[in-house]
Amino acid sequence: MLKCAFHQLSLREKVLITALLWVCIVMWFNFCIDRVRGFYIDYRNVEQTLEKHVFMIDKEADIESRLKIARDRFDPERTVSSNELIGKIDAIARDSDLSADISSPRTQDRDIFDIHTLRVRFKGASMADLIQFVQELKKEFPYIALERLEIKASKKDPAELNATFTITSFESKAKNLT
Repeated sequence: MLKCAFHQLSLREKVLITALLWVCIVMWFNFCIDRVRGFYIDYRNVEQTLEKHVFMIDKEADIESRLKIARDRFDPERTVSSNELIGKIDAIARDSDLSADISSPRTQDRDIFDIHTLRVRFKGASMADLIQFVQELKKEFPYIALERLEIKASKKDPAELNATFTITSFESKAKNLT
């Protein structure tokens, strides 16, 4: 029946119908190729993820031992809140004979810890006082850490330094992590 109907069409209609069928076949083929390519990409992603998981499982004993060591060295009571951070930085600056301009801390809320970051500016400080400040700050590591330091000579007196410290601390939300 279709064969008879096709033979009754003019040459122009036969060419157009044949072209339409070929366009449909090419589009269907492209769709199939895209689906196969998508499946292959998904397969490779799952395979890579699985390899990472297998690697982590193989390293589980090492990770657990390192975590235990870190937990043993960690004292949640020594973590500092944003207000405690300001107080400690101010005390360290006064002990180092420095006058500090301390910004308000920015707090990043995380699952286990809150991370507090603040900037401390010193104007007209000597290198010895800044070194003493850094040495005192190191005693609070890892609970308080120096993230960034910028020192510039004063324009009025090159022997005096202007310094900006970016200091980070963390506060434990859970007092018992074990």
